[in-house]
Amino acid sequence: WKLGPDWGFGVTGFEEMTKWVQRLYDGGATICSISSGGILLAEMGLLDGHEVTTHWTMAESLSQLYPQIRFSFERAVYRVGEDERIWVAGGGTCWQDLVIQIISQEAGPLVAAQTARAVLSCRAQHASMPSSCTSMSSASRSP
Repeated sequence: WKLGPDWGFGVTGFEEMTKWVQRLYDGGATICSISSGGILLAEMGLLDGHEVTTHWTMAESLSQLYPQIRFSFERAVYRVGEDERIWVAGGGTCWQDLVIQIISQEAGPLVAAQTARAVLSCRAQHASMPSSCTSMSSASRSP
């Protein structure tokens, strides 16, 4: 897709990807999108009739392009669709909220809390070098 300074939008060259995502979804898979990734799901009609989020800079334009979708910023992550198998997260660091929520669903809230704590601990230890957190093992042992 293309997003320009005037927020013009068009989906071209993604036919195979949309077919693949649709096959996965139809087969029972959970689909996740972050920030502008939700545009593909909107184009596919998977978000029609639902309340979702996106990057705040695109909300007004996307609301005009997709009036059948309600864009909101009440939460960082929305679950929609059949059996709530579509997860849509906003921009920036909302992917972290998405991951923690998925971990909570799949492994339980305790594991999600431990994971969040490990990530925060690692960031605190390496505040001046955020990319140095290649191993979470030492952070997860912190008190």
